[in-house]
Amino acid sequence: MIRDEYDIFEPIGPMPVVVDWGPGNTCNFSCNYCSPNVHDGSQPWHSADDSIRFINFLWDELCKKDEKHLVFNFHGGEPTLWPELDKVCTHIKSLSSKNIIRLITNGTRGTQWWIDRKHLFDAAIVSIHHGQSNKEKISEKFNIVQTNGIVISLHVMMDIYNFDECVDTYNYLYEHNLNCEVKFKPLRYKIDSFDLQSYSDEQRNILNKLPSGRHVVKKMINLPMKWCTKDRNKQLDIYNLEKQVVLPGENNWKDWYCNIGIETVVVGYQGNIRPGSLCFNNIKFGHISDAEYSLPFKPVKCTYTGCYCMADLQTTKRKYLEPGEEFIDASIPDQPYKITTRD
Repeated sequence: MIRDEYDIFEPIGPMPVVVDWGPGNTCNFSCNYCSPNVHDGSQPWHSADDSIRFINFLWDELCKKDEKHLVFNFHGGEPTLWPELDKVCTHIKSLSSKNIIRLITNGTRGTQWWIDRKHLFDAAIVSIHHGQSNKEKISEKFNIVQTNGIVISLHVMMDIYNFDECVDTYNYLYEHNLNCEVKFKPLRYKIDSFDLQSYSDEQRNILNKLPSGRHVVKKMINLPMKWCTKDRNKQLDIYNLEKQVVLPGENNWKDWYCNIGIETVVVGYQGNIRPGSLCFNNIKFGHISDAEYSLPFKPVKCTYTGCYCMADLQTTKRKYLEPGEEFIDASIPDQPYKITTRD
């Protein structure tokens, strides 16, 4: 097993501060592999005032002193439905032109909507869902959006129950969207679960043979990863996490120490500030409506047997800590609790 040969899994190059943010759980889709609480609109959208106050905290506390920039992944729900999206993104860009904003979206907004916001959005991950996305229209729209300066990554959701159609969509987009990144996404039975759909050996073989490797990126948003040892005498670069880590089952860092909450900060659709996107939903650092914030900025000892969310995957993981280094031992997965130094 590759991970047993190394003791560090980390990005290649310096990390920005990544903010994975779901400003609400309203969506105009209701995919069968998406849990209702992720799309049913049961939570109100985050206010612009709360959002901007928390963004200013991150900028002042994490970026200024270390000369880092912020990378935002806005998702949902469907983030393009957020009424405050333009206002919040305008503020992010006012702090620094180096700050990057990426939307994780189903891509249903019209072409002109995207063009009108090309000064706000640097990139978009467009999820292509079988039965709810027309591959020809998606292809045409995002070829135009890409030429207007927004980096587009088309992610085809590989639904096990409509597998052949998903493969056909993937191949079509790969052939017709030469300036866009095209990737496949292995699906879990539910978006907030840790169990991959039961792909057959034949289906896994097909996924591994799909054309890939075309990277048309103007701004480095997703850093490639590397397995390495502490003395750096041995390392193996990882450029395709789906094929090289997730499908082979190398995405298990149980009992390792993960820098979620340090390199990445998560704001859930309920407004809770958390360390991980998919994992450790039970840990709460605070809420964006708080008047003040105080995050612990300590690594978390992993208790899971799989890591699937891209923001979580692209975060440093270490088998060992430095002597005396503190960490969060999140060993109570079923009982929500708060970790903060704020009164």
